[in-house]
Amino acid sequence: MKRFLALLVFSAVLITTTTISAQSMTELICPQYMGGYEYAAQNIISTAFRVKISGLQATTTYKFAAGMISDADAAAASPICYGYGNYYFPGYDAGGNYKASPNYDYTPATPYTLPTSTDITTDAAGEVTFWVIISPNNNDNFALQMIHLCIVVNNGDGTTAVTLSNRLVSALNVGPAANFSGYTTAYDYALIEGHSLAPGGKYVFIYDKENPTATDRPLHGYIIEDNSINENSGYAPAPSYYSTDVNGQTGRYGLLYPLANTNGIRRIETLNVDGSSYAASTDADGIWPSGLNTTSLTKGSVSIISEADAPLPVELQDFTATLNQSGNQVVLNWRTATEIRSYAFEIQRKSLSAGWKTIGSIPAHGNSNSPKDYSFTDNQLPAGEVSYRLKMIDNDGSYELSPETSVTITAPTKLIVSQNYPNPFNPSTLITYSLPRDSFVDLKVYDALGREVMTLINGERSAGTYQVNFNGNNLPSGTYIYKLSSQGQMTVKKMVLIK
Repeated sequence: MKRFLALLVFSAVLITTTTISAQSMTELICPQYMGGYEYAAQNIISTAFRVKISGLQATTTYKFAAGMISDADAAAASPICYGYGNYYFPGYDAGGNYKASPNYDYTPATPYTLPTSTDITTDAAGEVTFWVIISPNNNDNFALQMIHLCIVVNNGDGTTAVTLSNRLVSALNVGPAANFSGYTTAYDYALIEGHSLAPGGKYVFIYDKENPTATDRPLHGYIIEDNSINENSGYAPAPSYYSTDVNGQTGRYGLLYPLANTNGIRRIETLNVDGSSYAASTDADGIWPSGLNTTSLTKGSVSIISEADAPLPVELQDFTATLNQSGNQVVLNWRTATEIRSYAFEIQRKSLSAGWKTIGSIPAHGNSNSPKDYSFTDNQLPAGEVSYRLKMIDNDGSYELSPETSVTITAPTKLIVSQNYPNPFNPSTLITYSLPRDSFVDLKVYDALGREVMTLINGERSAGTYQVNFNGNNLPSGTYIYKLSSQGQMTVKKMVLIK
């Protein structure tokens, strides 16, 4: 259960443009490698990129196209942008179909127009963030040199006319794994057939480090199949294993592993469509629980990353905090859609006067592919805004943190000590009290003869409402008195233990 990874490890690196322009592109995810054309193996698998385009008009629909271009093309006096490869924008094409771009030697019309494009609407800040998939074709630029992602956009007027001088070119290179000697020398790649229980349409990236830094880029990445992505629709065929064992099969994905890297695969990261983390699996030595040794992969071999290597996390559907009508309890409710090897949920609380603190724990269901509901009640309520989160723990001790949810607790206007409930009780009861300001609290229990039998509280408390559990399991039946002293005031009440 590797869930909700709180911190994404992908860098946000600014992208350069070839001319001065108000538009700019930020690389959010840019893998290091792409598989190019090779006569013997034709190891062509698409690669996923995620970018943010800024400097556009707010809430305006633009036409976008993409491609890969060489270093020389990036510096050319007469710029091109389409270049090599076939592209599409998943999430914007409901059919999941490729948007094929022209080859690099395409002769543009005058004025230049987009033969194919995808419409995307900007937000109120004039920005768009999206995925773009590039599928290599059989152009030798995928084999001979480092290449750059290139995005071209129209002026938002609904036409397909573009000005290539305003193209956006990645400052980061993407290249082959081993050498640039051309068609006759094969790339040194191993092929990955990934199996996942994650829903289709999510993205998978592999790293050669267990805990990448903000500047570490993934080796390769692509989308999890959902039966709508047709890898075989490009100009050149994908590897045969992809066509037979991955393409069109929900929960499968294909990746390339560059053998120039000797660390193996140390991290498998799954992302949602919006770019947030869905799940992550790590391995310290690159030898995974299924037995797959990614440090000894061989050229052209097909290895399987199984569900055991990239487990489905606890998928949290809902997590809410509700203040009851009396204002002295917060009820937390959450639901999971699926769980794998989950051990427990720790409930954590943060207030204005204190950082995150564990206030309880509930066992998880372990393994489940059906919805499960959980609930927890917090009776210790400091005044002000109170935030909650879940620490979701696996059987192996690893954990992830859920998103936060918050409520606002109104501070009481005076010191209040409520009658215990239930009363009479056996063997435990709750004592509720409210503090209008931070103060020292002393709460003791006495028997009918005035002898102290237990100290429940003796210390500082923040303003707010609290509940204290008194357990009389080791005491005889009878009448007891609880006395709370705070802020120069004292309140005494009776309670009855009946066994």
